[in-house]
Amino acid sequence: MTDPTTPRLAAPVSPLRTPGAAWQGRGLIWLLRDRTLIAICTLALPLVVGIVLLSSRRTWTSSASFMPATRRAASNLSGLAAQFGINVPTTEPSQSPAFYADLVMSRALLGAIADSSYSFTSDTGEVRGTLVDIVVKDHGLSPSLRREEAFRWLRDHLVATPYARTGTIGLTVVAPAPVFAQQLLQRAVQGINRFNLETRQSQAGAERRFTERRLEEAKHDLRSSEDALQAFMQSNRDYERATAPRLQYDRLSRDVTFRQQLLTSIAQAFEQAHIDEVRDTPAITVIDEPNVPARPNGRGTVAKTFGALVAGLLLGCVLAAVRGFRSNDVRPVDVPGHASQLLEETLEDCRHPVRWIGRAIGRVPAT
Repeated sequence: MTDPTTPRLAAPVSPLRTPGAAWQGRGLIWLLRDRTLIAICTLALPLVVGIVLLSSRRTWTSSASFMPATRRAASNLSGLAAQFGINVPTTEPSQSPAFYADLVMSRALLGAIADSSYSFTSDTGEVRGTLVDIVVKDHGLSPSLRREEAFRWLRDHLVATPYARTGTIGLTVVAPAPVFAQQLLQRAVQGINRFNLETRQSQAGAERRFTERRLEEAKHDLRSSEDALQAFMQSNRDYERATAPRLQYDRLSRDVTFRQQLLTSIAQAFEQAHIDEVRDTPAITVIDEPNVPARPNGRGTVAKTFGALVAGLLLGCVLAAVRGFRSNDVRPVDVPGHASQLLEETLEDCRHPVRWIGRAIGRVPAT
C-alpha cells in the first residue's frame, strides 16, 4: 500500500496537449501534410530563377574619370580674407564636380549621346545605328517618345559620381556589349568637353563685345582728358608760378594718368576675351580614359538562387498553412497522434526520396 500522505508525481503532459499549443500543433500538421507542396515550391522557385539568370544577357561596365580645368577669379577680397585665415572660395560654381554630375544627366548632353552613331559587335552580330535605334525596340512609337525612352535608358545605365574632396568626377555605364559601353562613355566625355568649349567661348564672346564697347568709351574719355589738359596748358603757359593753376594742372594730369591706366586695363581684358573666344583647347582633363571592360558583370546567380530558395520555402509554408486553415479538419484531440504519424511519414520520405517523388507525381500508389 502506498502512504496516502506521500505526494503523487504529476503525469508528464505532452506539449501538444496544452491548450496554448493547440494551434501550433495544427500548424505543424498542416506543414507536414503538405510537405510535397513545400518541397515543390522550395525547389521550383530557385530553379526558375537560376534558369532566368543563366539565360539573361551579360552586361559590361566601363568607367572613366576626369577633372575640370577650374578658372580662379583673383580678387583683392580673397587675398585680404586669406590674411585673416578666412577661406573665400574662388572657384566658379559652374566648375564644381556637382555641376558636372548634373550636367551629365541634362537633356542637352543626353541628347548628344542619344543622337550619336555606334558600331560594335554583340551576341546577335554586328550592330550599327544611333542609341535610339539600338536600345528602343518598339518602332511603333513616335520619334519624340523613342527619344524619351533612350533618355530613360541612359539615366538608368549612366552614373556620374562627383568627388568634392579631389575635385574629380567618375563616370560609369552599363551596356550589353563591352565596346558599346566604351563608346557611350567616349560620347559622354566628348559632350562634356564640347559643352565647356561652347559655354566658355559664348561667355568670352559676350565679354569681348562688352570690353570692345568699353574700350571705345575709354579711348574717347582719354582723348577728352588729354584735350582738356592741352587746352589748359596753352592758355596757362606760366601755371607753375601760381597756386590755383598749378592745382588745376595736377587735377587734369591725374585724370589723364587714370584714363591711361583704365584704357590699358580694358585693352588687356579685351585681348584676353578675344583669345578665350577662339580658344579650342580641352576644358577638362581626362584622368582615366573610357576602357573596354575585360570581364562581364556578375549576375549574382548564387546569392539570388539562395534567396529564391528561402523565398520558395516560405511560400510553400504559407500556402500549406492557408490550405490547412481553410480546411480546418484537425480537431485538438487528434493533434498529438496525427502529428506523430505525419512526422514518421516525413522521416520515412526523407530516407526514401525516390519513393516520395514517385508518389508525388502519381507513379507509386500511396500505401
